[in-house]
Parts: sequence; C-alpha cells; structure tokens
Amino acid sequence: FDVYRNEIDAYANLEMPVCTPKVHIAKWTRSRFCLALEDLRAEKVTFPNIWETNLTEDLAQKVLTTLATIHVKFWNNAPPGCWNAEHRPFRGKLVALFTHWVVRRKLPGLIPDDVAQLFDIAVWNWHKVQAFYERPGLKTMVHGDSHMGNFFFKPDGTVGTFDFQVKSEEHPIRDVVYFLSCSYDHEKLPAVEKNLVRFYLAELARLGAPADEIPTFDQAWLQYRLHALSPLYAFVFSGGFSNLMDSHQTVCGFCPNVSPV
Repeated sequence: FDVYRNEIDAYANLEMPVCTPKVHIAKWTRSRFCLALEDLRAEKVTFPNIWETNLTEDLAQKVLTTLATIHVKFWNNAPPGCWNAEHRPFRGKLVALFTHWVVRRKLPGLIPDDVAQLFDIAVWNWHKVQAFYERPGLKTMVHGDSHMGNFFFKPDGTVGTFDFQVKSEEHPIRDVVYFLSCSYDHEKLPAVEKNLVRFYLAELARLGAPADEIPTFDQAWLQYRLHALSPLYAFVFSGGFSNLMDSHQTVCGFCPNVSPV
C-alpha cells in the first residue's frame, strides 16, 4: 500500500516545522526499508492513547496548533513524495466492503445500521467521493493519520507528532475531523467541536496562512462534515483487515468515529 515508502520519505526528505523524533536512519528500497528514530522516553514525553487519556479542549487546541503549523508550512505546496491525485494507493471497493462485513460480523451492533448503509453507499461510489476530495482548490500536506496516538506531549507543553505513513495532499480540514472524531469523547465533542474548528482557523491566520485563502467557518464546517467519512473508512479497514487492530482497539476507535458521520 506504499505506506513504508511514504513514511521514509517524510523522515528522509522533509523538514518538519513541528517537533518530531530525531532520525538515526531512514532508508527505503522496493524490497525493504529501515527506519530508526530516537527513543523519546529519554525526553520524558507523554504518549497519549484513546483508552486512558482524557482529551480536554485545551489539549485538543495544542494538537490543532501542531496540525495547523504543518498545514501552513505546506500551504498549497505539498512536497513531492506524498500521496496525491496522481500517486495514491488504490482503495478497492471489494476490500472496503469485505472489511466492513468482517467488523459488523465480529462486533455486531457496533456500527449503527444507518451509518453502515451510508458507508456502503460511499464505497460503491468511491470514485465520485475521491474525485470530489481531489477537485481543484485549497490543498496542503496533511498528516493523514492524526489520531491521538500519533502525538506526544513534552514536559514544556509542546506537542510533537510522528507516523507519517499516509501523509498526503488534501484539504487541511481532513486532519481536523480525523483528529477530533478519533480522539475526543463522542458524548462531549458536539459541545466543543465548532469552537475547536474556529480555533483551528484562527491558528491558520496567526501562523501566516494567506488571509484570502483561509476558509470561512461555514466553508470549513462543510468540509468538516464531508471529510468525516475518512476516519471511519480508516477504522473499518484497520478493524477488518487481518490483525491491524484488535477488537478492543476497534471498539474504542469506532465509538467516536461514528458520531460525526
């Protein structure tokens, strides 16, 4: 699925504007790869997770600042090497439908029937969905897998990130909805998500994104809702494909993911 080359490219060729682990070696060939990063435990960082970490609005803002910093760095100028409309792994309908069936069979009732129906409709029309996502307009390099487990918190409050296996050229709001829907308590999210989207937009302006290119709140909120399918697709695939996630991870991931959809 090209994830290993994509990740090696991030560490070997890109200068990230946020805190990431130091790279000891990052090499890739068509048959093998090697990636060695610093042991962040020596820096006394905290690694959050969806089982134990209580994501507060303040902590979510810090993560959104980290994402906004990446987005502004590559604003309408995604670097060569990341996935884009011409170079992106094929997402087969059969694989998506099969993994969806596996998840529903393994964990009945986890995905509500209306969401399951919507997912199947989207998969059958995936070429149209992807064409919509890739139409001309605002793009940047997004992290692509911006759930809470791919960030770390330093003692000074700095939020760093890692795991760039699915970095790609996308609308920046994709990272926002992916992060919030995968990480925030789904019962508390509706009360804060609009404020967090507004905070993210303000951070884009503060960090130097062109003022006339920053989406309005209404434009961003529309994109937020349209991109809610992306994290759901990711968890369906991971939860139903081999052993990428165990049942406990799948349940923890799906509960917040289903809510925005």
